[in-house]
Amino acid sequence: MTATLTIAQVSDIHIAEKAELQNNVDMRQQFLAVLTALKAYPLDLLVLSGDLALLAGEIPAYQWIKQQLIDFPIPYVIMAGNHDNLNNLIEVFNVPEQDLVGHALCYARQLKGRTLLFLDTAPYRLSDAQQVWLQKQLAKTSEPVLVFMHHPPALCGCQFMDTRHSLQNIEEVWPILANAPNVQHIFCGHYHTGRDCERDGKYIHITPSTMLQIDTESSEFVVASRDAGWRLIEWSETGQVKTEVFYL
Repeated sequence: MTATLTIAQVSDIHIAEKAELQNNVDMRQQFLAVLTALKAYPLDLLVLSGDLALLAGEIPAYQWIKQQLIDFPIPYVIMAGNHDNLNNLIEVFNVPEQDLVGHALCYARQLKGRTLLFLDTAPYRLSDAQQVWLQKQLAKTSEPVLVFMHHPPALCGCQFMDTRHSLQNIEEVWPILANAPNVQHIFCGHYHTGRDCERDGKYIHITPSTMLQIDTESSEFVVASRDAGWRLIEWSETGQVKTEVFYL
């Protein structure tokens, strides 16, 4: 490993086809404000970890996002969430074929001698093909890897999201991660909150939304705040991973 790898994770930005308010939130302005804040950090990568679109992967939303990132000084990668449309993502962001596993946006990146794995849980499941791909990738190296996926691969004590919108095949996915000694940190979004959970000695880091945050104690949908959030990840040359959530 050479030098610290610094990553910003931004999730659940929910950009609409047109500039509009949802739940009294200007999603475009919130996203732009987060991008401005991120320029203060010495970043190596920006990860947009799913639910880029408001409802169902609207092309004008993706076009707007891409336009805002043209002059962003850091490389970025995109992931698919349950409000995204893979065909539209491929079209707008020119996704290469090598970043697809079956009909899923699933790929690896090497940065500063470290491996990052990105999975696609848009259909509320990690597909069989991706499970095979993940196991092969994890078997390639004994070095630590970071895993990114939109849905948390375990229940995380967030009542509304755990009971209504959790990953549907946790029982298949979690053993793959739990049995991989080179996986210690898994970075997710989807839950609209900032939370760090531990299971079987692994850490699941949930990154807040740039749109709004959901109350974790209620079994119904309740807005906890309309503060935009993001996550900073620092992976040092010694292998230590530090991460922190920030809000505007």
